[in-house]
Amino acid sequence: MFYTTSEGIQIPAVKPSVMKMIDELAITRFHMHILQMMENAGRSCAEQVIDMTGGKRGLVAVLIGAGKNGGTGLCCARHLINMGYTVEIILDRQSKRFKGPVKNQYEILAESRVRFTDTARTETVLEKADMVLDALIGYGLHGIPIGETSDLIVACNKKAKRILSLDIPSGINAENGEILGPAIQPERVLTLTLPKTGMKQVPGDLYLADVGIPQKLFESLDLRFPWPFANQFTVKIHQTGP
Repeated sequence: MFYTTSEGIQIPAVKPSVMKMIDELAITRFHMHILQMMENAGRSCAEQVIDMTGGKRGLVAVLIGAGKNGGTGLCCARHLINMGYTVEIILDRQSKRFKGPVKNQYEILAESRVRFTDTARTETVLEKADMVLDALIGYGLHGIPIGETSDLIVACNKKAKRILSLDIPSGINAENGEILGPAIQPERVLTLTLPKTGMKQVPGDLYLADVGIPQKLFESLDLRFPWPFANQFTVKIHQTGP
């Protein structure tokens, strides 16, 4: 399966297991840091929000899970706050359960005295927001979203005016596209590094973001394709192959 940019560049889609290998090789062999990749992805995500809102500095609600997608969402929230947006951050669990890079991103915001939304206000915030960023799950979904994560997905679909999903809509299996429970229904998706094989049925426009992984890493896995980020860090893509 492959996707194509508006310039006609074909980009392969990969399974989550391959994407996980790419992320691990970026850190272990190419000496990148996960926070570095999150920063690049978070900035690109903020640029998508600017594009979708036409630059109007309104209210953005950000839904955060405990995985790498949540860490990138927190990073995006920080950039949006710095840019003058009003941001309401809604966590799908208590912050004390965050670990590693997600905890790091949370602590940056906590130290900056950013307010995190009380879950009792979730539906009100989602309804008032000019748009919502879905950063709950990402490509690591296994099974059906449960608990507060499931509740946030349902509330988001019910109340949000516009939704941007980060990497893949939460609730959709990144390998095969299965939807076994509640799943976000976005207007736009910003997927990271490479498209995923389960994105065939993903609703909304699809964009691809460069997080800074060297081309040589892809070549070492025999993933060879013309570099699509020659002039920008984010490109629009669409599926053109089985």
